[in-house]
Amino acid sequence: MRPSALFALLFASLLTHCGETSSNRCGDSGSPQLACSPDAACISAVGTCLPLCESDEACTADELCDSQLVYTFNTELLTADVCFPTTLLELPQNEAELEEREQQCRARDLQGCERDPRCQWERASKLDLVAKCAKPMPVGCIAVGTLCTLSIFVAEDSRGDLFIFGMGCGNEAYTALSLNFDDPRYELLFGGETTVYDWPMCN
Repeated sequence: MRPSALFALLFASLLTHCGETSSNRCGDSGSPQLACSPDAACISAVGTCLPLCESDEACTADELCDSQLVYTFNTELLTADVCFPTTLLELPQNEAELEEREQQCRARDLQGCERDPRCQWERASKLDLVAKCAKPMPVGCIAVGTLCTLSIFVAEDSRGDLFIFGMGCGNEAYTALSLNFDDPRYELLFGGETTVYDWPMCN
């Protein structure tokens, strides 16, 4: 599966100056927003809880009150105004540098991805076809601020397990499925009263 949208590096990942609230990782939680305090939101770009704000005055000198996409596992796109760090990594100066950074993040395992401030986890939800539920998990490593397609799709890994990518950037380990009506999996995923996109989170 190839990337379906242009990539752009926009922001640096969170640094230690962001404080205790913002260092709380939430993107790998089964309920991202519940992993944050009531006065914070789980922000997709960094997979971290950031404090809500109404103006720049509510943030530190190194932050701006900025509208960011909230990380969820459903089809609803939500945004929140949060204190977002203004400290930026040096942006690539050309397409070659941009491609090199993307490749460096793609080559990292999940632990290495978390340690590299230029990178962030790519996430998807693994489908349990028996229980008809989805289990969110990190599935790869991408550059921080990568712009992904907002289309939602079902993909398959080499073992035949199925995943939902909510805002997938493209990952060669997963193949996007184009299911025909006569495919038994089509009926399972889309033929019921609710589609696979509405399956609950696995316990």
